[in-house]
Amino acid sequence: MKTRNLLLCVLLLGAPLAYADSSEGARIANEAEAKQTAQMKKVAEAQKKLKDKFDKADVDHDGKLTEAEAKAGMPKVYAHFKEIDKGAKGYVTIDDIRTYIGDQYRLMKSLAQ
Repeated sequence: MKTRNLLLCVLLLGAPLAYADSSEGARIANEAEAKQTAQMKKVAEAQKKLKDKFDKADVDHDGKLTEAEAKAGMPKVYAHFKEIDKGAKGYVTIDDIRTYIGDQYRLMKSLAQ
């Protein structure tokens, strides 16, 4: 009777069925967690690399890259300078660059779907 009630609850409520083998469920959860941790590590490494490059290119250490600084130290930023500098301020910050990268990522992801 209990099994029947459990099955009825699962069917009516749409609750997912538990893994028959709890060790298999734990293995799948551990793999997902490991994958997420690896992705987070890659993002952190990319953020550090971007910050290091930005700091090196920012020769006057004002937290802003002019076109000249970008041309000398971050040629890819220079190539897209006007797109990154949305406010036409004449400089870009690391947050402007991060926003641009995020926008490009979301655009590419939406085109891939």
